[in-house]
Amino acid sequence: MELAHSGGDDWRVTADWCSSLRADFTACLSMAEVADFAATMLSHLRVPSGSRFSVAVTPGRNNPLTLRAEPVSDDFAFSRA
Repeated sequence: MELAHSGGDDWRVTADWCSSLRADFTACLSMAEVADFAATMLSHLRVPSGSRFSVAVTPGRNNPLTLRAEPVSDDFAFSRA
């Protein structure tokens, strides 16, 4: 999964799982939202529980962007929740 800054508050969210699951969309995110999301996601991945989890990229918004992680073998597949 990749969050790529494309200027201003525009970020490109892309993900690819063995060409079977793909995500590619633009999201309007602040730098603080991206930093908080990355820290939360990394904390879940560092201590894997073997179960799925989801993290809101934009928790303070009425319609938050949430990404879900599903365990697949020794890795995770990410999708938009």
